Amino acid sequence: MAPPPTVFDIDSPSMTEAMASPSASLCNLILRESILRGARALRLIPSTPPSDKPSLGILLQVQVDAEWKDALHLPTQIFPQLVARLRTMADLAAATATGDGYLHVRIEGRELTLPVQIVPGEAGDQVFVTVPSGTAA
Repeated sequence: MAPPPTVFDIDSPSMTEAMASPSASLCNLILRESILRGARALRLIPSTPPSDKPSLGILLQVQVDAEWKDALHLPTQIFPQLVARLRTMADLAAATATGDGYLHVRIEGRELTLPVQIVPGEAGDQVFVTVPSGTAA
């Protein structure tokens, strides 16, 4: 029998936790705020600028009411740590493989299971997270 999945508490971290792992805290904040604001899905997409222009960074988009909205632009440098954190949370070990998994999180006392897909792309991994119906606060 497989052990139960690890459930990650994504409510506000203590200052000590935030200082120890800023990328984990940012990942938790992105998930928490997206869920609490009623997102049905979210995606992190690295920009692919023309070769003569610098990268625009990472775009966080959330789907609310069947419409994708730009929510946040993040610096490119933080993206590998965010993807690594999501891979860890979804128990997707291979850093280069396409991965389908689940994020098991606790928010405001509720345990949620969020399907996640990590797909390699030209500019870097793309991350898609689905928030099942009835989970918004």
